[in-house]
Amino acid sequence: MLLLFASSTDSDLAKQVEYLRAENQILRAKLAKRPYLSELEKRLLVKLGQAVGKGIKNLLTVVAYSTYRRWIGLYDPAGTKPPAPKGKGGRPRTPDETRELVLRLSRENDWGYTRNLGELKKLGVGKISRTTVVNILRAERLDPKTDPGKGTWSEFLKAHAKSLWQCDFFSEHIVTPEGRRQCFVLAFLHVSTRRVCLPPCSLSPTRRG
Repeated sequence: MLLLFASSTDSDLAKQVEYLRAENQILRAKLAKRPYLSELEKRLLVKLGQAVGKGIKNLLTVVAYSTYRRWIGLYDPAGTKPPAPKGKGGRPRTPDETRELVLRLSRENDWGYTRNLGELKKLGVGKISRTTVVNILRAERLDPKTDPGKGTWSEFLKAHAKSLWQCDFFSEHIVTPEGRRQCFVLAFLHVSTRRVCLPPCSLSPTRRG
């Protein structure tokens, strides 16, 4: 690969870079989950990206450019981390560990903003608001299909049909060797496939054992 680049003209290099970028995007699209980068990998991307210059904005595919800019402030080997603002103006920045956790929950689950916020609080991340979660996801172009707290009921059902089951408990009179009896049935319906599951019915639903 290095020999190929060394012997190429500027026009050839541009075509090769465009090909590699397209190939990278195709391979990433086939991944079930967005790749999680370690600290060492982030530092390497920042180091190589700084050498590319402004053109890195058109090459990035693993993360958004805004995320890459945050990495520069953290890992830039040349010490180009922007100076801290003077005074106490504005709200404190959300810790990067919290941001990474918000993004990971959204990428690995089909949850809305409110559900993500609830799971974060269960994990001990208390000092975060729903607005912060929304801003973090929108900055990374991640938008949950439907938030249970907003939108229509129809939109919610369409977004979560694969994981939803409907149940109904009813009774019918049937003819048995002992005569006409009332039979009790508990039925389950899978919303997405419309598959019906019927456990064994009972003539005495309150009987134990």
